[in-house]
Amino acid sequence: MRALAVLAGTLLVSGSIAADNGAGSPGGHAQSKGGAPTWAEYEEWLTDVAEKWVAPRIVVGKQPNPVRLDRKNGRGPRVGYSPDEWYWTIKVEQAGRYEVKVLAPGAFDTFDVFFRRGDETQLAGAGPIIAGAGTIRYKDEASLEVELEAGKAEVTAIVALLKNARSVRSVEVTYLGPADK
Repeated sequence: MRALAVLAGTLLVSGSIAADNGAGSPGGHAQSKGGAPTWAEYEEWLTDVAEKWVAPRIVVGKQPNPVRLDRKNGRGPRVGYSPDEWYWTIKVEQAGRYEVKVLAPGAFDTFDVFFRRGDETQLAGAGPIIAGAGTIRYKDEASLEVELEAGKAEVTAIVALLKNARSVRSVEVTYLGPADK
C-alpha cells in the first residue's frame, strides 16, 4: 500500500491509493474518508488558483541598487536557452536615468535590451561599433544609459557575435537619478 500526499497552498490532499477505492486518485469521483477533498475537487481548486495567479514584478529604481535580473527570475517557455523567448517582468518605481548592464559569457559585438509596455517597445542597445581597424568587441559585459518611465514593463536582452544571437546570463539595472530635462 503506497500513501500519497500533496501539499499545495493550504490544501492537503492525502490518501492511500490502494485503500481509498478511487477517491484521492486521478479519475476518482467518490467522496474520500473524513471529509478530505477528492482528486476532482483538488484539480478544480488548483485550476482556479493558477488562473488567478499573477507573477510578482521585480521592482527597480528603489533600494537595493543595482537590481540583477537573471535566469532564476525570468519568465517564458525557454528561460535561459532561447534568446527571444524569455523576459523579465519589472516595475520601474521612479522615472529617471538608469544604467543597464548586460552580462553574457564570452565575446559579443552587439547587444539589445527591449523595454515593453503594452504595445509600446523602447529599444536600448548598441550595434557593431566601427573603430580603427575593425569592430569593437565586448567581453563578458557591456552597459549603456537609458531613461525609463515609471510603471510596469517587460525586459528582454539579447547579445550577438557576428549576427549569431544568444541569451544573456543576467542584466543589472541601476537607478542613477532623475532624468535630465
